[in-house]
This record gives sequence, C-alpha cells and structure tokens, in this order.
Amino acid sequence: MATSSSSAMAAAAKLRDEALSAAKRLEDEASSLRSTNTERSQQLKEEAALLKSAAAAQERVRVAAVALDKERAEADSLEQQAAALQDRLRTELLDDDAEDDDVHSASSEAAAIAHLHSQAPEHQELNPHSS
Repeated sequence: MATSSSSAMAAAAKLRDEALSAAKRLEDEASSLRSTNTERSQQLKEEAALLKSAAAAQERVRVAAVALDKERAEADSLEQQAAALQDRLRTELLDDDAEDDDVHSASSEAAAIAHLHSQAPEHQELNPHSS
C-alpha cells in the first residue's frame, strides 16, 4: 500500500506541477495579449488623430478653393467693368467734337482707368481675402 500511496502522491504532485505550469503559460499569454491590445489601441488612436487631421486639412483646402473661385469671379467682374468703362470712354472720345482740352482730359481719364485696370490683379494678390 505504501507504494500505491507514494505513487498516487507522485502522480498528484506531477499533476499539480503541470497545472501550475499551464496556469503560468496562460498568465503569460494573457499578459502578452494585454500588451498587444494596449499597443494596438495606441496605434488606433494615432490613426484616428491622423484621419482627423487629414479631414481638417481637406476642409481647409475646400474653403480655400471656394475663396479662390470667389476671388476669380471678382477679378473677372472687375475686368469686365474696366473693359466696359474703356469702351465707353473710347466711344465718348470718338463722338466728342469738343476742344483739345476736353479730348486731353478724356484721354487722361482713359489712361488713368487703364492704369487702375492693370493694377487690379496686383490688388488681388496683395489682398487675397478681400470681398
């Protein structure tokens, strides 16, 4: 009986050691999974922050494109106004049979308008946010 009892005790000790070893492996695996999950969570947070930044950048680009379209439309309108004014001044010059002083005055005004027209693109570059 003593052998049977010692053999049972040896078997029990072996089972206990195997159980402790399995528990240790499970604990190590759980710790590794927690570490991996923590790292992945951090990566996901960083990716989310990058996506948020990218979305904000895209919105800034969209707003800038709208502003650029508005500026172009304003520049086109100014060009059309200047061209219409130049045409009107040319017509008035051709139809005007007044004295040379009047012709000189209209010619000077036309030159001034042309000069202002040539400065309009510079104004747009200097003041890109003008409305």
